[in-house]
Amino acid sequence: MFPGGAWAVGQYGNAEHKQLGKPLIARVTDTTVRRVPVPGPEYGWLADVAATSATHAWAVGSASGNASGPPLIVHWNGTAWTRARLPATVREGLLYGVAATSRTNAWAVTGAKIVHWNGRRWDQVVTPHIGSYGLSDVAATSATNAWATAGSAGSDRALILHWNGRRWTCALTPFPSQNAIIHVSASSADNAWAVGSDGTGRILALHWNGHTSKRS
Repeated sequence: MFPGGAWAVGQYGNAEHKQLGKPLIARVTDTTVRRVPVPGPEYGWLADVAATSATHAWAVGSASGNASGPPLIVHWNGTAWTRARLPATVREGLLYGVAATSRTNAWAVTGAKIVHWNGRRWDQVVTPHIGSYGLSDVAATSATNAWATAGSAGSDRALILHWNGRRWTCALTPFPSQNAIIHVSASSADNAWAVGSDGTGRILALHWNGHTSKRS
């Protein structure tokens, strides 16, 4: 969301008839919903969007009809969406999540990789080794506070990563979660929520209060 409106992303076309769909971006204002042109590729889909103002936003997804990639990231400058260049080390997979706090600070996640926008370019950052875990979402409140969530089909624990302004660290949650924690949202350094499944079909919600993570 941004003052006066919001963005929505996804896919449109004939995917239900086994034909490749196309990436979709819609701009939502007080009274209208209007589709906005996406700068290539011809096929693909968008999974997430983040905006810091009416003239600055990022959307991420895949530039193909499936999750094999290549990844897709586009930027809104207030007039049009343009395709952005990713590091050479990020050429496969789907970008699942994006978060931004300013024109010089944004994060996106794909697989076991995290990339950062510093106002000039996207770079892959060093992260802890997370093995078969796959990153699914990212949230940020400032240049010194960000969260990323991950899960693995081969583990009975979910994984949460935290950025403190210098490095990413990770910890297994104390709660079984075979289906992993899928989404994360944060409003400050001492208030964050992560949601998923506890492995029994029940919803799992975790809250960070600045000191510990507790189940809600």
